[in-house]
Amino acid sequence: ARGDWATAQKELEHALADPITLYHYIYVQGLLGLAAIAQQQAQQVLCRQILQRTLAYASERSLVEEYGDTLFAIAHSQLLDVSIHSLAQGLLAYAKPLQLTAIVEKLQTIL
Repeated sequence: ARGDWATAQKELEHALADPITLYHYIYVQGLLGLAAIAQQQAQQVLCRQILQRTLAYASERSLVEEYGDTLFAIAHSQLLDVSIHSLAQGLLAYAKPLQLTAIVEKLQTIL
């Protein structure tokens, strides 16, 4: 659906309709894709809602890398009023000793 945001959005929504059967990582990445599409279409309220839902989903399930990916998306969208720096610092303090290199590197770019 290259460049066709409406088709891409419809396909992602269809794919995410049943989150129970999806891997958590794929579900989070799909939500982040929907947020990116909403932002591209200047739908800031929808983008904000999707990012909040994604952050809550990752947090409730203790999905460390997905939570970090969502913080990264929030930082780049600049839409949420939450202090992502404190959330990112907390996750960084957790991820460093576990040597979760990919998420540590992402978090360092937003701090």
